[in-house]
Amino acid sequence: MSTKNNALIAVAAAALGMAATAGPICDGLLNDLNVTKFGGAEVDANGRVLVLVEITTGTGGSATTEVRPVADSLGNVRLFADGNAAIALAKRSNLASGVQVKFVKMDKTATIGDPVAALKAKFKRFKNEAASSAKQSVIVTGKQAAAVALGWDTAVGTPENLEYLDIVARLATITEWKGYNDAQVTALAASLTAAGIDPLTVV
Repeated sequence: MSTKNNALIAVAAAALGMAATAGPICDGLLNDLNVTKFGGAEVDANGRVLVLVEITTGTGGSATTEVRPVADSLGNVRLFADGNAAIALAKRSNLASGVQVKFVKMDKTATIGDPVAALKAKFKRFKNEAASSAKQSVIVTGKQAAAVALGWDTAVGTPENLEYLDIVARLATITEWKGYNDAQVTALAASLTAAGIDPLTVV
């Protein structure tokens, strides 16, 4: 297994823009050493992730760094089940203050199927999401109307006004989501019609 995983180090390094400069490091050491870079990249179609870390020792002009792939307790280069497992390792690691954790997804090769079925599926997905965003829009619009009725919109400098401004900001976020979904539904409905399918029959 280790030999197979070793061959994937270069794949992960290229995706992350890092270059391994030393051998693997056991994951059990990452909470003890000074981790100054942390990157995980998907390396196969199953979404498994190989992690590279930069370990810095010393300080100032005498500081040295090594980029190393992460290994398991047997010393084998480790493939994590998914991005969540890699992020969990990052949370357990001794990351220096301000270090960003980088994660790169791998391009997936999709199976090509029936374009009509794919169009119907995409239309149904956006129709469902449009319904969800419309429901949330109604709820938050109602909150905004209630806040205006209470005068929270003009009560500048009060906790009520801060709450009102938060409602307005939330409504803007939901409106953006709803607008995108509605546009997709309209465009996909037109595509279905062009393909000779009545969008109302796609449920």
